[in-house]
Amino acid sequence: MLTPIEKLELIFEAILPSEINVRKRTRLNCSVWDSLQQLNLILAIEQEFDVALSDNDVQEIESFEIAVAILSEHGVAI
Repeated sequence: MLTPIEKLELIFEAILPSEINVRKRTRLNCSVWDSLQQLNLILAIEQEFDVALSDNDVQEIESFEIAVAILSEHGVAI
């Protein structure tokens, strides 16, 4: 069984493929991270973790690290 952090890593790998280590990916260093991929990322996170992210959360998620922090704020044990 996968841990929540492993599930998040798989989401990032699937939606934002890059040679950069998944835990170090940011909107600035990942060339495929555009507005459409941002939407796909948010939808996948909401579906996988059964959370509803606010507009503010959506705008703030600009890195794997921030996604982890926001999920933690929503009660996901990461």
